[in-house]
Amino acid sequence: MVEINILINKQFENTGRRVVQNFNMNRLHIICAQIENIFQIDLKKFDIFVEVPEIIDQSQRHIDLAVCIGILSNYYKKPQKNTDLFFGNMSLSGDLYINQIY
Repeated sequence: MVEINILINKQFENTGRRVVQNFNMNRLHIICAQIENIFQIDLKKFDIFVEVPEIIDQSQRHIDLAVCIGILSNYYKKPQKNTDLFFGNMSLSGDLYINQIY
């Protein structure tokens, strides 16, 4: 298990910026677009910072769901518990593919 750190911050003057560390910027844009479409949230007004540990294989998309939940958790100011685990990827249409954990 790894911890993914996400911070969003309301931007009042400009459009928000996206900053990633060890995560694909294009995937972040896709996840943000899915959130905007499904939840009707205007994320263009927010800075979004995503930090993923280096041990994660960047060719895999299994952490997409964790990033999505992290953004929503920050937006709604509902922190996740240390015991919460999210593992799965999202399609361009927003469909979730939850992977079985053994």
